[in-house]
Amino acid sequence: MKKIYLIAAFALGCSITFSQVGVNINNPEKTLDVNGEVKIRQINELTTLGSNEKILVVNDTDGVVNKIALNKFYNPSSINPSIYAAGRQSSLNLINLGISFGTWQALDYTIIDKTMGDSNLFSDTDHSYKVPSTGVYSIGFYFRYGNGVQLSLLSGPKVGILKRTGSLYSVLDQRSFTGINLALANVTLSETSMNSIYSLTQGDSLYFAVDPGVINLGLLSTSKSSFYIYKISD
Repeated sequence: MKKIYLIAAFALGCSITFSQVGVNINNPEKTLDVNGEVKIRQINELTTLGSNEKILVVNDTDGVVNKIALNKFYNPSSINPSIYAAGRQSSLNLINLGISFGTWQALDYTIIDKTMGDSNLFSDTDHSYKVPSTGVYSIGFYFRYGNGVQLSLLSGPKVGILKRTGSLYSVLDQRSFTGINLALANVTLSETSMNSIYSLTQGDSLYFAVDPGVINLGLLSTSKSSFYIYKISD
């Protein structure tokens, strides 16, 4: 009789071990098949994520729960590979870009002026940013001539973002200084900036430039400028 009891207990144990359990369902399809909401009353809170921590995700088609490592879809340590920023607080110079860009002259940024980004994105040879991949980019450009206020109406100076695609040259965006005619004096606000989004092609060269018009180039020694650029969409 004892042998019969042992065999029955073993058979029951195997049945429980290898069977499928359903909650609110008659025909469970998985080891645990729940048809309804699941409530967890207590759970530990993590302050940091280790390499062995995973996130649970649910498949809407079959309801199966799977796990995935956080770094598969989010890596907080990663940096946008297209991002580049630079700035200079003084000692700016203008570089002649040749007849293709008319009277525009590029600011002589170099890799030393970089504040963020991959140095390979910028060329010291022609002072330009090289677009790494085709897409939509956010670009900001700031320029202050001298102390930002000139006691005269300057003739025609403006700043701009220039683009070279192969042998084609174009002005991507530009801003002029603002002149104010006052009763006692003429004043030019010689500080401007631009921030917008632009469609660019891989291999484009971007220049941050000034069309000086009639200005005192000596004031460039006290001028300031900065720019940033990064890809936001394909």
